Amino acid sequence: MLEITDLLIAFDPATGVRRPVCRAEIAQRLLAEGETRAATAVQRLPAVDGLLDDDYVDRLLVSVHCEIQRLSEEFRHGARMAALIDPILNAMRASGLRGPYRVVDIGCGTGYVVRWLSRNAASPDVEYVGVDYNEALVREAERLARAENLHCSFVAADAFGLRDPAHILVSTGVLHHFPAADLGRFFASHEADTTVGYVHIDFQPSKIAPLGAWLFHRTRMRLAISRFDGIQSARRAHQPELIGRAAATHAPSFENWILGQRVRHTPLPCVLTSVIGVRRSLADETTAAFGGRARALEPMT
Repeated sequence: MLEITDLLIAFDPATGVRRPVCRAEIAQRLLAEGETRAATAVQRLPAVDGLLDDDYVDRLLVSVHCEIQRLSEEFRHGARMAALIDPILNAMRASGLRGPYRVVDIGCGTGYVVRWLSRNAASPDVEYVGVDYNEALVREAERLARAENLHCSFVAADAFGLRDPAHILVSTGVLHHFPAADLGRFFASHEADTTVGYVHIDFQPSKIAPLGAWLFHRTRMRLAISRFDGIQSARRAHQPELIGRAAATHAPSFENWILGQRVRHTPLPCVLTSVIGVRRSLADETTAAFGGRARALEPMT
């Protein structure tokens, strides 16, 4: 399953340089999956000699991510992330690891989570950094941070190739953008010596998830692309067990857990689930820092 926004921009994998995108090729890929309306929406996008207008695409993506922020606000992504990274930070402090501790948000978009953390969970020993390949989204994130007088930073780059690497890697709504076959490579990248922990929050697939996504996006989103991609996100999300196996196999230096598969005391699936990892040497300190919530951490094997 494809999301339109995944197709609008392409980068050279070796250099990271942005490549031209053929409008007709995107439309054909969507048609091949039976997504006629999505293909029609793409065919209406401005193009020059058949290639998408980069400036228009950048403005469109900023607009889409502004709408995505509504979802982030309603699902309290910032507070949810803070509650999950705080035990890791406290474990690092308790173990004697000295800061500053760098928390890097992979695929930060317009930086909602990083900005929320900087505003509400600021600490002298923690640096919050948002990373995204799209320079237009990074510029918008920087603009919003300046307007809000926040002390955080954003960079257009590969989150795993930063000059100042992460101590804690986080993401929200990113895992489902990776094909299942690429999840192993993603988690293997966490094995860098500097990485101490990670938290990745994403949608959880279920029979009712597509309907819930349809209702939410129809009532909250105005742009057709936002509506289409939001529903696709719910449809293509990975099962927690699949993510867990990828993490356990390809990030063996970490103690890996899943949190939030079921609504408390019910068989109902949670809308979001979290994948959490910490270096095995800090596992005991981390579970202690979670306190009573540690009982909800399910080991990934």
